[in-house]
Amino acid sequence: MQVSPIVKARLLFVLPGLLFLLTVLGYPLGMLVYNSFFRYNFAGIADRKYIAFENYQKLFTDERFLTTLWNTFVFTVSAITVELVLGVIIALLLNRVIRGQRLLVGILILPTAAMPVAVGLIFRYMFNNEYGIISYFLKGLGLIGTGTGLEEGILSNPMAAMAAIIATDVWEWTPFIALVCLGGLISLSREPYEAARIDGASSWRIFWSITLPLLKPVIMVAVLIRLSDAAKVLDIVYVLTKGGPGISTETSHLMGYLINFKQFNMGYGSAQMLILTLIVLAISVAVFQQLNREN
Repeated sequence: MQVSPIVKARLLFVLPGLLFLLTVLGYPLGMLVYNSFFRYNFAGIADRKYIAFENYQKLFTDERFLTTLWNTFVFTVSAITVELVLGVIIALLLNRVIRGQRLLVGILILPTAAMPVAVGLIFRYMFNNEYGIISYFLKGLGLIGTGTGLEEGILSNPMAAMAAIIATDVWEWTPFIALVCLGGLISLSREPYEAARIDGASSWRIFWSITLPLLKPVIMVAVLIRLSDAAKVLDIVYVLTKGGPGISTETSHLMGYLINFKQFNMGYGSAQMLILTLIVLAISVAVFQQLNREN
C-alpha cells in the first residue's frame, strides 16, 4: 500500500508533536504504572521490591483512600455545579451589556488569572477565626459562636471547612465558566430568537427551549475542562486546611502527594494516583462521548 506525498507530509508535521506528547506524558505515566507494582521507598532505591498487585489490594481496603475519594467527589460535584449555575447567569447578564462589556470581561478574568496558592492564602486569612473578614461577618450574623459548632472557626469544622474550600474554588473558577458560556452566547444565531419573540414566547421559555439546548455543547466542554482540573485539586486544599480537620477535607490528589513526597512510599502512592487517573479518564471519556452524541 503506497502512501501519498500529502499524507507523508502531514505525518511529518504531526510527528514532532506526537513525540513530544509521548515524552512528556507517556514516560511519566509508564513510570507510574511500573512503580505501582513495587514496594519502593523513594529515599532508597535498594529497597525496591516487586510485589505484583499488593499495593492495589491494600488500596481498596484503605479507609483513608476511600474517604479521600469521597471527599474528591463531593468537592468536584459541588464546586462544578455551583460554578456552572453562576457562570451561566453571569454570562447571560454580560451578554445583555452593550457598553463596557470588554472592561467587565477584563475584571472578571482576574480571579482565574491568580495563582491558586495565592488565592488559598488570601482565603485562609479571610476565614481566620480571630481577624478574618468572613468570620467577622458570620459572627455578626450569629453563625459563629457558642452553640453553633463553629466555636473554633470555620476551618476547624469538617463540613464548614469543605464548604470553605468549595467557596474558594467557586470564586476562582466561576469566571472561567462565565467567559466560556459568554463566547458561546455571542456565537449563537439571532434567527431562532426573533422567531420565538414573534410567536410570543416568554424570556424563560426562550432560555429553556433555545438558549440552553444551543449552549449545551459549550457547557459540556467547560464542564469537561473543569472536571479534569477539579478532580486533581491540591494547592488550595493544602494551603487552607492541609486536609484537616483530620482527613475530612483531604482529597485523593493531596493524599497521593503526602504519600509520595512526605512518606516517600512511591509504590503505594503510584498505585493510588493511577487509580485516580483512570477514574477521571473514564468520566472524561463518558462526557466526551455524550458531547459527540449531541453533535
